Amino acid sequence: MIPPVDSGYSKDDLAPPTPTSFAVSYNTGSGNHLAWDAVAADDWAGFRVYRGTTPGFAPSPSTLVFVTTQTTWSDPSFDGWDVYYRVTSFDQAGNESSPTVSSPVSGADGVANPLQLALGPNVPNPFNPTTTIPFTTPSAGRVTIAIYDVSGARVRLIVDREYQPGEHVAVWDGRNDAGSGVGSGVYLLRLTHGSQVRTSKLVLMK
Repeated sequence: MIPPVDSGYSKDDLAPPTPTSFAVSYNTGSGNHLAWDAVAADDWAGFRVYRGTTPGFAPSPSTLVFVTTQTTWSDPSFDGWDVYYRVTSFDQAGNESSPTVSSPVSGADGVANPLQLALGPNVPNPFNPTTTIPFTTPSAGRVTIAIYDVSGARVRLIVDREYQPGEHVAVWDGRNDAGSGVGSGVYLLRLTHGSQVRTSKLVLMK
């Protein structure tokens, strides 16, 4: 349940600062854990936490999931890579800051680390006919994402382009390089960024 937002007097119509040092610990075993720094503003009132299914989603009333005066929150509904978060601060008159930038990846121990190459689970999985693949790049550079069958033959090259650091998504529509739909079964995904490689399994079920 989202707590009520306090109302009151604001000294001006300027929004408070955006929270900094925002980090998300995924797959903690007890819900994704969020943490950020406090903000300095005389008329500050609290923080709003937003949750979306795509990187860079726009915070809105429909994506608001929690309001708090604390600088941490554990999401009781999700414990994995299939969601994204943004946090804002607001003052006593409801002036709201811009949202946090893409959160850095952190491990289950809750200690924030610099961005690293990460490949989240595709959603949905099993899927038919389309699935979304979240991934995070630690630095600017070319990313390739290719789909292979279990024999190792390439089925589809779905990404081959430059990316900036941050969170991204790719989509596979269940088709091969020739544009034809492929059959049900297990497929292998290979993400390459520089010398680093991440892999996962996808299940297409028709």
